[in-house]
Amino acid sequence: MRHVVIMAGGLGTRFWPLSRTNRPKQLLPLWDGKTLLEHTVARLGSLVPRERLYIVTGRHLEQLIRAHLPELASGNLIVEPTARSTAPAIGLAATVIGRLDAEAIVGFFPSDAYVGRPDLLVEACNLGFEAADQGYIATIGIRPTHPETGYGYIRCETGGGAVLKAAAFVEKPDFERARSYVIDGRYLWNSGIFFFSLAKLKEEMGRQLPELARHMTEMDEAMASGDDARLQTVFEAITPISIDYGVMEGAQDVVVVPADLGWNDVGHWASLGEVLATDEQGNLCIGEVCPIDVEGSILINQGGKDKVLAVVGVEDLVVVDTDTATLVLPKKLAQRVREVVEWLKNSGREDLL
Repeated sequence: MRHVVIMAGGLGTRFWPLSRTNRPKQLLPLWDGKTLLEHTVARLGSLVPRERLYIVTGRHLEQLIRAHLPELASGNLIVEPTARSTAPAIGLAATVIGRLDAEAIVGFFPSDAYVGRPDLLVEACNLGFEAADQGYIATIGIRPTHPETGYGYIRCETGGGAVLKAAAFVEKPDFERARSYVIDGRYLWNSGIFFFSLAKLKEEMGRQLPELARHMTEMDEAMASGDDARLQTVFEAITPISIDYGVMEGAQDVVVVPADLGWNDVGHWASLGEVLATDEQGNLCIGEVCPIDVEGSILINQGGKDKVLAVVGVEDLVVVDTDTATLVLPKKLAQRVREVVEWLKNSGREDLL
């Protein structure tokens, strides 16, 4: 049977100061009054029955996610004992699902992306599930609309058809290389969406990550005996590694479903202007904002009741004001928010993290 797993961990750095450790990006209501996680659950709900939809997260987010998704069955929220990156999280989820359905076909999804064409996502996912059922590892590749240095890429083999063979996974490039990828036409953005049969996942784990494969067996034994303490000890002993580095880059039999989904991973403040409506001057204004002679800027006022954010005579800025912190930086440097977070850590300002 088909199962869906949504990866919803994270530490809340890229959308600081609105996001925090206990309120990362996927739990922010950035549009429509719903969190990114709620949007993700809604768009994937047609793929499988609700009892076969799972969410993997960290202990620090468990109660908050339960509050946002009260309809989610308690056993369908899989809580990592500690953060170990995506490959161990996928291994944990696969172990849980494997105890219920040894022949499961599983789709793994990020929790915090924007999808402008959810109907096309469903079509692409069905192709991915079908490919996984035939013994392949499948992923969805997004047709690039511009040179993007913040995404990884997948190079596909030439050919027609709705499913292509993957030739290589490529790291995040510099601008010139990203531009050459767009011109080349064989490169797609890596969406972070993957489809495996449990058998294929275990095969690749055993070949490429034998330590993690052994820990998965130990986790299964701990679950069988109801030994939560042993499960935690086993998981904490796993070496952190991402599924991209640990499995996908060296995997065999990988295919790609190219898709034009209106997709954006909403990876930083400036990307909000790519997915939400802006005014005639290209500004995105949220909250009570007074923009005078301002162009192409992201202006967010979450500073509390009766507070006005006034910005005059600037362009291409991000300004985010909350009741405890204010962020100002050029849009082109939006990803440098992480440096602010590091400064706060080094300065002992855990209260702002």
